[in-house]
Amino acid sequence: MRATNVTDEKVREYVRKRQTDGSARGQVKGSTIGRELNLLRRCYKLGMKGNRPKVRAMPLIPRFKDNKRTGTLEFDRHDDLAEAYRTLGDRWHVPLEAVFETAYTFGWRHGEITPLKVRQFRDVSPTEAWLHLDADTTKNTEARDVPLGSWCVRLIAMLRELVKGKQPDDLIFTRGLNHRPVLRFDKLWKRGCRMAGVNESLLVHDLRRTAAQRMLDAGIPEPRIMQICGWKTMSTFLRYAMTGRNVLRPELEKLVEFERKQRQGRQELVKQKGMENGGQTRALTGKDKLYLSHSGRKGLQSVAPSSPPATSGRSLKKGKIVRG
Repeated sequence: MRATNVTDEKVREYVRKRQTDGSARGQVKGSTIGRELNLLRRCYKLGMKGNRPKVRAMPLIPRFKDNKRTGTLEFDRHDDLAEAYRTLGDRWHVPLEAVFETAYTFGWRHGEITPLKVRQFRDVSPTEAWLHLDADTTKNTEARDVPLGSWCVRLIAMLRELVKGKQPDDLIFTRGLNHRPVLRFDKLWKRGCRMAGVNESLLVHDLRRTAAQRMLDAGIPEPRIMQICGWKTMSTFLRYAMTGRNVLRPELEKLVEFERKQRQGRQELVKQKGMENGGQTRALTGKDKLYLSHSGRKGLQSVAPSSPPATSGRSLKKGKIVRG
């Protein structure tokens, strides 16, 4: 269909058709339709740019709410899930545990882990190694190098076992005795989740969010996390790296110190602004303290006495004593 023939009604008809479509995985979600319409909207905007635009107008394209995934793996469930994948991997000759540990440690995508070749794993010492991602295998088209050390001793041992006896251009993660590539393992992944008692909706991609939160809790700076996981913009990073609880704790504890200084400052202000009456210092009343506690808005001001001095039923008026 020509771009000029796409009308508002055609777009609405497409949305209705997608909403009623079914697939093997179930009903089409609104976020999926929204991403398709975003692609169409982007095409029209590009066509309207330049000195000689290809299209003059854009139809009304509705927006759908993008439902962000929030699935993560809790730290206390890691060992159970690793044990389940170790059992399944030994039974079906698939290195599930090694794939799981790589995704859990570095937060890499499934499509970045499975194409790893032997030459991309560099063994430096008995306790240290390096992993390299080629630029043509990453989503942001940037190469990445990450060290492996004491924080992933188990992963180093598994990678050394997987590369043993292979050529530099062979894949690291292979299955069976004939070393077939490990492309998809959805059924085994869900089976491992059931064995470990983890929610079956957990995806390999959810480990990307888990790794980002663990790095934040450990105190790794955000630019370094983006470099390790492969995010270019801060907005994309924030979609995955929800602020960890351990990061917020020290920030919220600053409220205690702030309130202590506020109380101390008010007490000193009350002492300095003690009112004098007849050469003697009189204690401030509750009303005076309340006024002083809010006097920061207008600066330090002198406070008048809350009540006039006692005159035994008489008051001064124009220099004369007048009976009350």
